[in-house]
Amino acid sequence: MTTYELTVEHVKDDVMRCVTPSGHEVVMDSLGEPAAAGPTPVELLAVSVAACSLMDIASILAKRRLEFRDLKGHVVAERREQHPRAFTAIHVRFEVAGEVPEADLDRACRLSVEKYCSVMATVREAPPITWEGMVVSA
Repeated sequence: MTTYELTVEHVKDDVMRCVTPSGHEVVMDSLGEPAAAGPTPVELLAVSVAACSLMDIASILAKRRLEFRDLKGHVVAERREQHPRAFTAIHVRFEVAGEVPEADLDRACRLSVEKYCSVMATVREAPPITWEGMVVSA
């Protein structure tokens, strides 16, 4: 089992910053607009669903020696208006340009969605989340 540890820190207002275990900085904001300091956490969840699956699909197509370009995942995610404002549905449309037979794209998508995509599996299985609060001295 692999364990991920990271810390998200409050910068100001609703701006949060995190350095991922792989060393990349992610800045998030709740505004959800171009002037924001970064994407919202909910936007990043939707991005992660498509990006994770696209990585699998690209790998599967490459292993089958199928030449492609412009591999994209278009996400439509519906979110309820009342709190908690969770997603109620997520749809991903995968598109690829190149010499990829439709059956091969369908197979790659199916393998990713049903077997390999860690993000989709996590969202689908809804693992338990525990928490604790701790006051620390400055």
